[in-house]
Amino acid sequence: MRIILSVFWLILFSTNISFSQKLDERFIGDWKVSNDDQFLSMEDKYSNFDKEQSLSSNKFKRLQASMSSREYSFFIDGKVSVGWKYEKDNFFEEGKWSLDDKYKLHLITHDTHLTYSFTFIGKNRLLMVPEGQEKGQIKKFELIKQ
Repeated sequence: MRIILSVFWLILFSTNISFSQKLDERFIGDWKVSNDDQFLSMEDKYSNFDKEQSLSSNKFKRLQASMSSREYSFFIDGKVSVGWKYEKDNFFEEGKWSLDDKYKLHLITHDTHLTYSFTFIGKNRLLMVPEGQEKGQIKKFELIKQ
């Protein structure tokens, strides 16, 4: 009986490690924010899109331009790079990424720690939901693996 329980725990433990590794591996690569409104409407993407005075048109355009051009690169060594454009300027940040046991993605740069809930909605599609104070006007966004 003791041997059977030992084998059971060994199998269970190795399955969890294997699952976690496979989940990590799914992130590795280049991802771009989807601009396809068929999956997520503007109301789904932005917190106050449907409220008249919460986002001025100029502020909304800046936010939308920043998000629509955003690209993420996740590396196997735990590094992440994020790039985006606004008007003529290009922006770039580097940091580290990790997954926790509650299916949260953590992105840490020199001055920011962002946490996202995530769901794979296909082989190469990822739904990201910002959490905490950092989410601001963004409710959720979709990433497409390149």
